[in-house]
Amino acid sequence: MSMLNIHAEALSSVNEAFHTFLLKYRRQGEAVYGVVEGKDDPLFYRTAIERFLPEGWKIEIFVAGNRQKVIDFFNWIDWSKYSRRRIAFFIDRDLADYGLCVLPDELNIYVTDHYSIENHIFTFETFWRVLIDAYNVADATPDDEAQIRNAFTAGLIRYKNSLLPIMAQILAWRRAGVRANIGNLDLSALFSFQNGMLILNPDYEAEESRLAHLSNCCGAEISDDEDLQDARAIFESVPHYLDLVRGKYLTWFFASILRNVHQSISQFVPSYNQPPKTRLPVGATNVMVLAGPRARIPVSLRQFIDRTFLAIDTTQAE
Repeated sequence: MSMLNIHAEALSSVNEAFHTFLLKYRRQGEAVYGVVEGKDDPLFYRTAIERFLPEGWKIEIFVAGNRQKVIDFFNWIDWSKYSRRRIAFFIDRDLADYGLCVLPDELNIYVTDHYSIENHIFTFETFWRVLIDAYNVADATPDDEAQIRNAFTAGLIRYKNSLLPIMAQILAWRRAGVRANIGNLDLSALFSFQNGMLILNPDYEAEESRLAHLSNCCGAEISDDEDLQDARAIFESVPHYLDLVRGKYLTWFFASILRNVHQSISQFVPSYNQPPKTRLPVGATNVMVLAGPRARIPVSLRQFIDRTFLAIDTTQAE
C-alpha cells in the first residue's frame, strides 16, 4: 500500500492520531512511538518510558481515543515496513478476564495487569508523593505516615468492596449488550470522607440503592435478580477481582481522600495545627497530571519496554 493510500485510509476512518503518526514517523532518529487510549494516559506513559530510554531519545505519544481505535491503529500498519520495536501500543485490560473482549498477543502491544493503568497508579505510594509535593505535607514522622497509610488502605478496600454490586451490574450490561454511560456515575453522592475515613452515605448502604443510583446516572435499567446474581458470581470468580474495579472510579477516590487528609491533617500529624498551604490544586479532573509522573511502573511494563524500545539497535535504522 502506497503512502498516499495509507493517508487516504486514515482520513476516511477519521483517525486523526494515525494521520498524525504518519506525518511524524521517522524510520531513523532518536525517537520511539507509543499509541494509547485516552488523553490522560500520556501523563503516565511518557515519564514511565522516557526514564529508561538512552540519553537524547524521546517518545512521541498518540492518543487514539479508545481501546478499539488503538487496535485498529495497529492493524492499519504494514509491519513489513515498520519496526515493532520502535512503535508500541498500550491498552487497558478492561473486563477481558470475563471473555468480553479479546486480548491481543503481539510483541508490541502492552495490556495492563488490572482493569486499567489507573489501577496501577492510584496506590498509597503515589498518594504519599502527591501529598508531600502538592499539598506540602512535609513534617510527618514514620508513625504519622503509617497512620495515614492505614486510613488510605482501609478506605480503598472498603471503597472497592462497596462498588462490587456496581461492577457486577456493569458486567451484566456488557454481557447483554446493553449500552450504558458508566462514566456518568456520580460517586460523590455515594461516598464521603471524614478525618481520612471513607463513609458510605446512609442513603446508599443497601446495595439496591447503589444500583438504582447507577441506573439513574447511566441511563440503563437494572438487570433482573438472577442475571445480577450470576454476574456477581462471575465477577468475583477471578482471583484478583478487586483489581478489576473500573480505574476511572479510582480517580474520584484518590482525589477525594487527598483533599480530605490534607484538610484533616492535624488528626494524623500532630505538628500541624492547620493544613499547610497547598503548592498545587488537585481535583478529579487534574489529579493524573500530578499522580501519573509520580507512580511506579508495573514490572510487566518494565519488561515490555525492555523487549521493545530498549531492544532497538541504536547504531542502525530499524
